[in-house]
Amino acid sequence: AQQGNNTVQRFLVETFATYDPAIGEGVELSVTAGGGIQWNRSELQFMHGEGFANEQFRYPGNAGKITDYRGRPTAHNLVSAFSRGNLALRDRYFLTASIRADGSSRFGENNRYGIFPAVSVGWMLTDEPFMQPVARMGELKIRVSYGVTGNQGINDNFATLPRFGKANYADEPGLAPSAIGNPSLKWETTRELDVGFDLGILGGRVSLIGDYYRKKTDDLLVFRPITGTSGFTNFWSNVGNIENTGYELALSSAWLTSRDSRAPTWATEVN
Repeated sequence: AQQGNNTVQRFLVETFATYDPAIGEGVELSVTAGGGIQWNRSELQFMHGEGFANEQFRYPGNAGKITDYRGRPTAHNLVSAFSRGNLALRDRYFLTASIRADGSSRFGENNRYGIFPAVSVGWMLTDEPFMQPVARMGELKIRVSYGVTGNQGINDNFATLPRFGKANYADEPGLAPSAIGNPSLKWETTRELDVGFDLGILGGRVSLIGDYYRKKTDDLLVFRPITGTSGFTNFWSNVGNIENTGYELALSSAWLTSRDSRAPTWATEVN
């Protein structure tokens, strides 16, 4: 028989404020700032037993021999602050900028915080006077964005710390090193550039979206293998990088539409 349970608790507090000042005609500005705190706790217990007096005894605690028992508490915390601003000029020029800082207890004291900025610019090209001949057929918007994001997703909440664990011998209690700590462990970061356009014609019935993107991830979080002569075979480390580059085109059309849900409709999408 075996029995296990895992109790998980998560407490999340977030708050933010938005300010929309009245600047002038044709100018729209919105600023948001806020922060958050996250506490995570979990406790795992597992027991496995073999050999029972009869079928009425079904819990591992009644077994003749307890063959496996595990009990493990763990925790990790995250604190964040963020800010974002949106600016629109004459519904023609658009700018969005943001920055956030995150501190994770999973990383060492010197690498606990990561700063992640982002910015995007948009231009409604067909609103320009010199594009009026084209604007009669539809709308064209071009955009560029660049941003940085972070990743702390590892399954070891104490990877920066060297640890000891149970090492019993001949029914006598004992301790032995159980994990190598890496105080230099830090955030995995991804930087992405995207350049694209949005084209709509025939009153929005046909739209074409195009993008070129380039994404690079540095300081990959890897449970890397090491030589067994150290007494261990793996430990968490930041190793290498990976890059993705590509193009994407998406064509969608709504040839036949109706407000009546019973009427036939016809739409196509190609990617």
